[in-house]
Amino acid sequence: MSEQVKVKNPWIAYLGFLFGSFTIIEALAFQIPVVPVVTKVFGISVASAAFIGLVYYLTHIVAGPVWGNLADQFGRKKIVLLGVAIFAVSEFMAAVSPNFEFFLFARSVQGIGSGCVVSSGLAYAQYLFPPEKRGAALGTFSSIGTVGAAVGGIVGGNVVNSFGWQYIYYINCTFAIIGFIIISLTVPETESLGKKPFDYLGSLLLLLTVGTLLGSTTLMSNLGVTSPTTLGVLAAGFILFLIFWFYEKKNPHPFLELSLLKNKIFILPLILYFLIQVCNTGAMMANSFYVNVKPGGGPVAVGTVAMWSYITGALGGFISGRLIDRFRIKHILLVGITVFFIGIFAYSRFTPETPTWYISAAIGIFTAGICMMMPACIKMALSVVPADKLGSGSGTYTMIQYMGNPAGNSIGLAIFSSLSSSAIATQLTAKAQVHGVGQDMIPAILEAGKTKGAVVAPALADYLAKIGLKFQTLYTEANVQAMVSALNSMAYIILGITVCVFLLAIFALPNIASTYKKTSSNDSSDKITN
Repeated sequence: MSEQVKVKNPWIAYLGFLFGSFTIIEALAFQIPVVPVVTKVFGISVASAAFIGLVYYLTHIVAGPVWGNLADQFGRKKIVLLGVAIFAVSEFMAAVSPNFEFFLFARSVQGIGSGCVVSSGLAYAQYLFPPEKRGAALGTFSSIGTVGAAVGGIVGGNVVNSFGWQYIYYINCTFAIIGFIIISLTVPETESLGKKPFDYLGSLLLLLTVGTLLGSTTLMSNLGVTSPTTLGVLAAGFILFLIFWFYEKKNPHPFLELSLLKNKIFILPLILYFLIQVCNTGAMMANSFYVNVKPGGGPVAVGTVAMWSYITGALGGFISGRLIDRFRIKHILLVGITVFFIGIFAYSRFTPETPTWYISAAIGIFTAGICMMMPACIKMALSVVPADKLGSGSGTYTMIQYMGNPAGNSIGLAIFSSLSSSAIATQLTAKAQVHGVGQDMIPAILEAGKTKGAVVAPALADYLAKIGLKFQTLYTEANVQAMVSALNSMAYIILGITVCVFLLAIFALPNIASTYKKTSSNDSSDKITN
């Protein structure tokens, strides 16, 4: 059920919001070509690069329900404008970061500002459109997001390559200011539902819970699974989760609408999308490192791959949004999962010589698949959210759905780093033998590989000079091959998970029809035909 805002032309108002939010989504896509470069600039490991996404998504996830609750109380437009303003300031902070720690702080502030955009976009689709037209609105929302990401990817790669990574954030700041102006001029305010108690303790518990659980995945890669620190953080995360759960159940004004999690129609689409999102994000982040170092790669190539993948994603989201207004939502969801499987299978075929067009096509296919899933999952889940809880309900949905991003970022890079690191020694040995390096020099080769060539024994340096071989050439070849091996292994894992998701969708999801009816002229409740 949802209360509609009466506007003369809802599409003008909605597109105004989407154009403003486009600038933030575009800014987020800039990160794809930036991460490998920033990793090198600040001298951190691939596994530690997961913190760049982790701190952002941590605050983004928690901020979603916060903004949703505040929007219900004070009006949605005011909260959106506040979020965009915070985002603009945070982009400038990132541009002037003197060290990695300050950069991470700026990223966390970015998450706070952007957290309002997605949940507000979902809520405005409910407020502005009748039930029979919401699929098209949600599909457009998904498409605008992926178009913004596509533009951000290619522009970001060229900006990094031509001017430096800092200029990414200067541009983002400017775009956010433009978005602020457009939203303030075109988007209507929603009705304020009045002040209500706010669950500050619940929000703090959620922040700590999500942070410790997701942070443990990165610690597993850096310190090991059996490290006391890793195990301690993981245990703390589970304890905090239990405390948060029981506290929220007893709270008369909970931070999250946990009651919705008992509804099969709300929670099952979330679970399916979350699992695929983890796989999608992990595959995308690992691929950015591979494309950045492969022959003919670099930031521009990373941005190009992102651009084409998001263009196909925009198309997938738009088509899905149209189809879920005409066909059974479950069927469209199954099509999206199938398309995702096809793309990941193509991803599993990568080699060091794979051309950029093939990489773009493979990633574009599985991006189209997950973007086809998004409108279907959203429409199914939000159809059971009461009007008076739409803000907090959409915030709850957004939080759980997008938790797949940091989880995929952390888990994906941890697995990718572990697999590629374990393969580098084998590949160094193999490449050295191909170049005619004697067996007695292999131990020195492996030792130099531990520092990525920063420290090379004088005897090895003299030996390589005599045979006309540079260690960096040898290491680059081995590193690319090791990354390809890691990508292939990750793809097989993802294929297995995708099959499980497909089967779960077939046997567990209700067969919901796309036809919505109004019970009366004053009631816009969504009626689901089973």
